[in-house]
Amino acid sequence: MLNKIKLDIINFLKTNLFFFIVLFIVVFLLYGKAINYEFINLDEDSLIVKNIDNLSNIKNIPSFFLTSCYLTKTSSYYRPILVASFSIETCLFGLNAKIYHVTNILLFIISLYLIYIFLLQLNMNEFIIKFIILLMSVHPMFSTLAVWIPGRNDTLLTIFILMSFIEFIRYIKFNKKIDFLLLVIFFMLALFTKESAVFLFVFYPLFIYCFKYNISKKQIMSVCFIFILIIIIYFYLRSLSVVSIDIKNYFFYFYKYFKNIIWGISNYIFLSFFPTFISTMLFDEMIKLKDICIVVVSCLFTIIIYYKNIKYRKIMFFSITWFILFLLPTFFQKEYVFLTHRMFISSIGLVIILSILIETLIKKYPVIKKYFYMLFVIIFVVLFSFSFIFCRLYSNKSIYWTQAYIDAPKYHWASYRLAKIYLDAGNYEKYKEFMFNAYNLSTGDQHLFDIFPILIFEGRIDEVKQICFNIINNNNDKLFLIIGANRTLGELYLQENNLNLAYKYLKTAYDLNKFDLSLKNKLDEIQKEINKS
Repeated sequence: MLNKIKLDIINFLKTNLFFFIVLFIVVFLLYGKAINYEFINLDEDSLIVKNIDNLSNIKNIPSFFLTSCYLTKTSSYYRPILVASFSIETCLFGLNAKIYHVTNILLFIISLYLIYIFLLQLNMNEFIIKFIILLMSVHPMFSTLAVWIPGRNDTLLTIFILMSFIEFIRYIKFNKKIDFLLLVIFFMLALFTKESAVFLFVFYPLFIYCFKYNISKKQIMSVCFIFILIIIIYFYLRSLSVVSIDIKNYFFYFYKYFKNIIWGISNYIFLSFFPTFISTMLFDEMIKLKDICIVVVSCLFTIIIYYKNIKYRKIMFFSITWFILFLLPTFFQKEYVFLTHRMFISSIGLVIILSILIETLIKKYPVIKKYFYMLFVIIFVVLFSFSFIFCRLYSNKSIYWTQAYIDAPKYHWASYRLAKIYLDAGNYEKYKEFMFNAYNLSTGDQHLFDIFPILIFEGRIDEVKQICFNIINNNNDKLFLIIGANRTLGELYLQENNLNLAYKYLKTAYDLNKFDLSLKNKLDEIQKEINKS
């Protein structure tokens, strides 16, 4: 009996190691060129470049759990594990885009491989899921996970969620302390990677019910106690670190996000099966009849499969719930931008449904298996070609933001980034045109401080000062405006050599954002000059 178990384990490792090698080769053949890609400044500048002094000190990692991912208190994005991953790379290799890209590609491969291992744990057809995972590895929907550095947050989330599930299954089966410890660690890592991991609290019991696992009361009590404790700690640290999100708005004003949900889901489903053209981003698009039809047809198709497959009904329910719940939070944004990497974790639900559907068809119509390989090769080559072309858009910031502006001309960040590119090229008029366009397109004062350099260049310094005084005196509740106004005034008074006022306003800005080391260094220099005089 022991020899048989050992043989099964050896065969399992051999089979899966070979698949991992195949997956590794395929992904590097497609995305290996991305190692030489530059920063495109789609968050890399804010997450990495601007914070390089903080990231390059390994002792700062604990402090990342007490601030937003941008190392400010003015954002609602709490991603300490993402920032820690950048910090580890920066401490070891410095500001090196190649290293960040290599890490992204490796994380993408690991996440795909773990999807495969997880589905094996669910007794999905090994033959079918291998082909589906290979198609996922070259699908243009997921190209950004490999070539866009901040996209790793979704691969990290996928890795930790799947590892937590794998350890959860092992804990149920073997009731070992090491499995429980690993389950707790991976759950915690998933939660501190992205808040949507809180849905695991729903999926663990749903998983037990749908896949008919037996779990003891003691195991339930242990898991619930430690998980509730981790969630309490998480939300407490989050409340200290970022701008709070009013959850009530999501429930009471659900109708406001209805357009995002219908339009977004229809695009995700359509592009999953027909990725003829994938844009870098889409913004403020209207719902079309096509969108409604896709959602309705998809729902009807899912219902038919659900009722036709009695054997797999509970698994179907688990998969549909997984797809919806992990995708739903991405739509609750006032400025919803369609970005395909958000689909990755939720796509596991679609993979399970697709695997069941293919297995059912092959069993019912065995002749289909004869054409399966040929169909796979055709789809694989098509997807590989699309991804090979699409990922080139991420090679540098000029190419990316030019295309982004073409895809989303009404999105203020596309205009803002294009303005910066024109400034780097020395085209002041185009810089001014696109920067004011960004300011006019934005809601609120998102780009107010970005137009100040233009006003200052044109000699309108008193106008800039007055705007800053108004922000400070009106007790504005937007922290980023208070910080920006004080910093602007400090910089202006520094240019005028008024050291005392410069120090006063810059000190106020620094006190509101202790992570800004450049401000601290500047304050130290001013203080030295004041002491000399």
